[in-house]
Amino acid sequence: MALKAYMRPTLRRIGREIADYVALQGFRRSEFALVGAWSERTGRISLVLGTTKDVDGSRWYSDILARLRESFTQAGDPYATWHVGLVIRTIENEDQLYSSFRVNDDEEDVTDFLESTIDAAWADRKPASASAADPH
Repeated sequence: MALKAYMRPTLRRIGREIADYVALQGFRRSEFALVGAWSERTGRISLVLGTTKDVDGSRWYSDILARLRESFTQAGDPYATWHVGLVIRTIENEDQLYSSFRVNDDEEDVTDFLESTIDAAWADRKPASASAADPH
């Protein structure tokens, strides 16, 4: 199943907001992963954020959902933002999260899209190296 074009901006914003939040908590990219599914029928987006460090899951949950709500100009626009589910898990490694994630028959796995969005956001956060800035 191909990801619907109209969902890409919503999922991209979600991935970037989560990447920004995790970076502000002092994590390295290798210390977390995000998996997700989307159901066109219900409009529900299900996310599982796994970290290799212990975190205050309740605080992360509320902070991330608040960031997501604030990042969209109007609550519930797009409609999918009304139906975002988030679970925070401590994991040993990314593979543990990927292998335990299940997608229902009426859902589309959007993990690759979310992870590539986070990778791009992470790359944007890196300062340019001194050698790249200095032509000499």
